[in-house]
Amino acid sequence: MIIQLLMLTISGVFLARTVLIIAGYLKGPVLQRFERYGPEEFFYQPIPMFLVALSAFLISFNEVLGTGIPIAPLVVLFLLVAYGLWAMPEFSHRYPKILLRYPYWLTELKERTGRYERRRIAYMWLRLPKRLKSVYNSNDRAFQEWADFVILGTLS
Repeated sequence: MIIQLLMLTISGVFLARTVLIIAGYLKGPVLQRFERYGPEEFFYQPIPMFLVALSAFLISFNEVLGTGIPIAPLVVLFLLVAYGLWAMPEFSHRYPKILLRYPYWLTELKERTGRYERRRIAYMWLRLPKRLKSVYNSNDRAFQEWADFVILGTLS
């Protein structure tokens, strides 16, 4: 029972984190994607991650409460979404307007910046104090203005 409660807690925290990212109130995990060097840029895709978190939460919730919901469809959903995550980069490059729409602040940032500028913003995000990060997490307009200042600071 303790392991089931632990799994429910972990999946609930992961689900809440994913919802905060989709809503735009948590920018750090998305900005970490821009720090990577390499031939391709990796974008955060929140919908598959949300479905994985939701299915894991439902499976653990079903185990803890014993609600009688058949577990087989939940496991199939989890496996389909896990496969979707594996195949997602190719699909998202083909149809970027469908999957890369959320969070909204990221869509705006991608329209206005290049890869080098987004990488610079991501590295400057690491230098911000925690309190200022919390302000920018909750205020998209202030974040966009800060990003503009970072972009202006990188022009040479």
